[in-house]
Amino acid sequence: MKHALDPVVALLNRLNYPQKFALISVLFAIPLVLVITLFLFEVGTKIAFSQAERDGTAYLRPLRSLFEHALHEQLFAHDQANGDATIAPALVAAQARIDADFVALAAIDRQLGARLGTSAALENLHGEWNDLKARGATMHTRMLDDVHTQFLGHIRDLIRLIGDSSNLILDPDLDTYYIMDTVLLRLPESQTQLAQLRLLGDRVARQGSANAEDRAQLITLNGLIEANLEAIDHGMGVATRNNATGTLRPAIEDAQTTYLATVSTLLEQNRQGLIKPGAIRIQPDAYRTQVLAALAASFGFWDRAVDQLDTLLQVRIDRFNQRKYLAFGVTGAVLLLVLLVWLAFYVAVMRTVRRLDAAAQRMSAGDMSGLVQLDSRDELGQVARSFNQVASALIATSAQRQAVLDNAVDAIITVDDTGQIDSCNPAAERVFGYGTAELLGGPIARLIPAPDHEQYRAVGVGREVTGRRCDGTAFPLDLAVGAMQTGGQQRYILIAHDLTERKREAEERAHLQAQIIRAQASALAELSSPLIPISDDVVVMPLIGMIDDQRMAQVIETLLRGVERHRARVAIIDITGVPVVDTQVAHGIIRAAQALRMLGSHTVITGIRPEVAQTLVGLGVDLHGIITRSTLQSGIAFAYRPS
Repeated sequence: MKHALDPVVALLNRLNYPQKFALISVLFAIPLVLVITLFLFEVGTKIAFSQAERDGTAYLRPLRSLFEHALHEQLFAHDQANGDATIAPALVAAQARIDADFVALAAIDRQLGARLGTSAALENLHGEWNDLKARGATMHTRMLDDVHTQFLGHIRDLIRLIGDSSNLILDPDLDTYYIMDTVLLRLPESQTQLAQLRLLGDRVARQGSANAEDRAQLITLNGLIEANLEAIDHGMGVATRNNATGTLRPAIEDAQTTYLATVSTLLEQNRQGLIKPGAIRIQPDAYRTQVLAALAASFGFWDRAVDQLDTLLQVRIDRFNQRKYLAFGVTGAVLLLVLLVWLAFYVAVMRTVRRLDAAAQRMSAGDMSGLVQLDSRDELGQVARSFNQVASALIATSAQRQAVLDNAVDAIITVDDTGQIDSCNPAAERVFGYGTAELLGGPIARLIPAPDHEQYRAVGVGREVTGRRCDGTAFPLDLAVGAMQTGGQQRYILIAHDLTERKREAEERAHLQAQIIRAQASALAELSSPLIPISDDVVVMPLIGMIDDQRMAQVIETLLRGVERHRARVAIIDITGVPVVDTQVAHGIIRAAQALRMLGSHTVITGIRPEVAQTLVGLGVDLHGIITRSTLQSGIAFAYRPS
C-alpha cells in the first residue's frame, strides 16, 4: 500500500504547498461536480418526462372537443337520415364546431406536432372529415353510421398516439397513472359505447318493439358500459387513495359521482324499458335527452379529470425543481464552508512552514537559541518532537490499516503478475473456505476458475465472475481489481464480494413479482366473465377467450353467487366468444349446470357453433338435461317463453 502511493508522493514532493492545495482542490471538485451534474441531469430528465406528459394533455384538450362534437354530429346526421328534418340546424352547428376544432388542433399541432409525431395523423383525420362532410348527405343510414364510426375510431387512434408519444401511458405514479387511464382510454371508450347505445335504443324506442337480436345487442352494450364504469370507479379509487397531496378526491368526486349516477340510471332504464320483455316503455325524445345527458356528464368528468392530471403533473415538476434548488443551496453552503475551512487550513499550514523555515535558517546561521515554538498540534507540529513519537505514530497508523483489512467484510487478495496469491485477509478464508496457509502461494485460478481466471488482470470495478469454494461449489462474485507496482513488479489487488445472498433476494423479488402478475391476471380473468342480469329471474354470462381450470372455477363461483343473489330461474351461458371448446371446458360447463340445477335454476348454453357441436360429440360429452341453443338471441327467447 505504501509503495502504491509512491507516484503520488513523488508528484506532491515536486510541488509547493499552494500547488498541492490547488491540486487537492481540483481532485475534490471533480467528483463533486460529477455527482451534482448527474443529479441535475436525472432531475432534468424527470422534469422533461413530466413536461412531455403535460404537452400530451394540452393536445388532448382540443382533441377531446373534436371527439365530443363528432359524436353529436353522428347522432344528428343519423336522425336526419331517418327523416327528422328539424335536426338540420343542430347538424350544421355541430359541423361548424368540428371545423373550429380542427382549426384549434392545427394551432396546437404547430407547437407540439413535431415533438409528439401527430401531424400526419391529424392531416389524414382532417381529410377524412372533409370527405365525410361532403358525401354525408348522399349516404344511406347504415353507411353513414359506418363512416362515422370509422371517423370516431381514427380520433381515438390519435388519442392513443398522443398517450404513447407524450409518456402519458408510462406515467410512474399511481394517482396520475389511473387518471391518465380514465382520460386516455376508459372515458373515450365509454363515450363511444353511449353513442352506439343511443343509435340502437332510439331505433327500438321509435319502433315500439325489440326483437331478440336488438335485445342481445342492448344487453351486450349495457354490459360493456357497466364493466367500463366499474373499471373507472376502481381506477379512480386507487388514484385517490394514493394521492399524496390529498386534493384529488374533493376536486373530482362530484363530477365522478354525477357521471356514474347518470350512466347507471340510463343502464337501468335500458334494462327496464328496452331489454325487459314486453311493450317498450321509453319515448324516443326522452331517451335521446337522457343519453345526451350521460354524454355531457362523461365529458364533464373528462374535463375535471384532465385538469387534475395537469395539476398533479405540475406539482410533480415543482417538487423536482424544489429538489434541484435545494441541492444548489445545500451544495453552495457546504462548498462555502469547505472553502473557509480549506483557506484557514492553508493559512495555518503556511504559517507553520514559514516558522520552521525561519528556525532552520537561524540554526543554519549558527543561532541555536531560536528554537521554534509551534502552535499547531498536527503532523507538522510533530516534526519538532522526538523520533520515537514519530515512530509510534507510524506504528499506530500501520496497525489501524491492518485492522481495516482484518475486519473487512469482502475478501481482499493481492496477486502477482503470474497469478500467484501473495496475501489475503481473514474474509478470504470465510468466502472461499480455505485457510491462509492453503491460499498463500497458490494460483488464483483455484478461487476463480476458467473462463474467468484471467479476470484478475482486468483493472476496474463492478464485474460479475464465478468463484469456487474449497468444496468445489460455484457461486457468484462481484470482483473489483486494482493494479500496483511494487519492486518493479506488477501486482493486482482483488476485492471479491459474495453475491449469493443478493442473488437470492433478487430471486425472491422476481418470485413476488410473478405472484403479483398472477394475481393481476386472475383479476382480469374475473372481469372477463361478467354475470349480467337481464330481468328479475334471468341472468346471462358471456364467456370470451380461452378458459383454463382456474378461470372455470371463477366462472362457476360467479354463476352460483349471481343465481343465488338474483334468484334467477334461468342462467344463460354464452360460449360464442370461446375459440376452443375441449374436454376440460365441456366438463366444466356440465359441472356448472349441475351446480345450478341444485339451486333450482335451468341452464341454457348458447353460441354452440357447428364445429363446437362436432367436437363435443367426438369427445363423447353428455349434455343430457342441459338446454342448448345456437345463438344468444334464441337462448334469451327460450328463457322468456311462456311456462
